[in-house]
Amino acid sequence: ARWQQAAAGAADRRVPLPPWFAGDSLSPGEAAPELPISALRRFLLHPAEALLERMGMRLVDIEQQGEDVEPLAAPGAGLEHSNLQRAVFDGLLRGRDESVIHAALRARGLLPSGAPGRRVLADQRELLAPWLDAFATWRGDAEPVSLPAEVQIDGVRVHGRIQDAYPHGIARLRFGKPNGPSVIRSGLDWLLARAAGIELPFHEFFEADGRDVGPHTREPLSPAGARDALRRLLALRAQGLREPLPYAPYSAWCYASADNPDKAVEAARKQWHGAGGGGGFAEGQGDALRQVLRGCDPFADEATLLRFADAAMTVFLAVRDGKVYGGID
Repeated sequence: ARWQQAAAGAADRRVPLPPWFAGDSLSPGEAAPELPISALRRFLLHPAEALLERMGMRLVDIEQQGEDVEPLAAPGAGLEHSNLQRAVFDGLLRGRDESVIHAALRARGLLPSGAPGRRVLADQRELLAPWLDAFATWRGDAEPVSLPAEVQIDGVRVHGRIQDAYPHGIARLRFGKPNGPSVIRSGLDWLLARAAGIELPFHEFFEADGRDVGPHTREPLSPAGARDALRRLLALRAQGLREPLPYAPYSAWCYASADNPDKAVEAARKQWHGAGGGGGFAEGQGDALRQVLRGCDPFADEATLLRFADAAMTVFLAVRDGKVYGGID
């Protein structure tokens, strides 16, 4: 009985938590005169980690260090699977023999030995065949280069390098359908290139409706329009380094890419909490997001949902369409 009374009393005394940082701007040391595009990319992909890093905190996941054992099956979803697909694609694109590709990937720990590894390689070759055909036809005999790009936005020099630039366009590959991180990565390169005055067309290869893998060419965007979009993303980053944002890229993409508002909220909620009440990937259960949001559920009330929607639309209207989000009417 005494425990119940104490718990009830604690609930009665709860008050809204104060902001993590006072003021409306970053400190002089953090408002640097230049910003690599990679820093903006890291924030949009991992906003909670970026806020913790500003406070001098880093969450270490021991399991992410990997295991020093020989694989017995193909990597599952995630970074290792993406690395495997890109390595297989690059090897096949260069015309290498499958036995050579298998030996190299086995040595890197990306494929198992023997017949299981050969089976995985054959499966990946079949899956990647549409991308190989489409990209090889588009590329021809051209070789890629890396282009420097920079632009001044309100006194901040935003800079980086644009990889995979060919004489007839910039290419980006996504083996599958787009997701939040892939759209952010490609979109930031597109915005920086256009803002810096690089006029090469931007071509993307990904699975669209009907399994068409491209090339999908982005619409032209003026340098001024690209700068405006980057300016809005820089403002969102400054906000996210002052206070926790109820935003994460996978869930935000589910919201921004949905056909209508009702479907948008439901799709984002399932991605955040995990489909089926705990099954599958639950983005909101990440350690960093749980730490900075302190139990806040973006879908718990209308005010927080509006903040989530504003952040999601701000990011993806910029990186997908090159537009500045004006808010929900």
